[in-house]
Amino acid sequence: MEAALDIGVSTFTMAAVAEKLGITSPALYRCFSSRDDLLEACLRKISSRVTDPPHCEDWREFLGTVADSAWDMFTRYPYLEAVFTSQTRSLRAVFPVTDRLLTQLNQFGFTWRQSVFSLMYITDLTTSAVAHLQRQLAEFLRDRNSPGARVFRGPDDEPLPDRESLTEASRRQWRSTVDFFLDHLAVVAPRWPEYTGPVARPPQPK
Repeated sequence: MEAALDIGVSTFTMAAVAEKLGITSPALYRCFSSRDDLLEACLRKISSRVTDPPHCEDWREFLGTVADSAWDMFTRYPYLEAVFTSQTRSLRAVFPVTDRLLTQLNQFGFTWRQSVFSLMYITDLTTSAVAHLQRQLAEFLRDRNSPGARVFRGPDDEPLPDRESLTEASRRQWRSTVDFFLDHLAVVAPRWPEYTGPVARPPQPK
């Protein structure tokens, strides 16, 4: 799994992972029957590295902490957001931290579907922002120092000379969008909208 994550969670191939490990492809296939199986194992590995938020006094602090953690995760693993939007299996099945977060949000007095609504849209805001950032970073790295290359600028029209400043400017814009969303949740709380699509609940203990 570490070899696949090092190559890139969205771009690794079984042949590349086998080569990185110094083994044959058939040997790797004896451990994982397909790329999808290895990808799901990688997602579970990433999920295990996501720590639960510390004790939060209210739902807004909780969701803000969850949002920051999501940004850190998606920017740590480039193009993970593409995996999230294209994964064919239920993400909650291969990313169990989601159910833990939903359960904690329930404890602030919101229904399961209200909790799904809030977490889903924070995830959507984050994956969209990170996908946009990845496109900008790809252009920046491809065209830097080239004649006619676009100059990326921050909110005060300052030039962003490196990937760190470009990433930080994107993070600030993303966070202001998340705060806008949370502000509106605060206005209608506790009568949040409910996610009305199909949801799969975790198994109930017998």
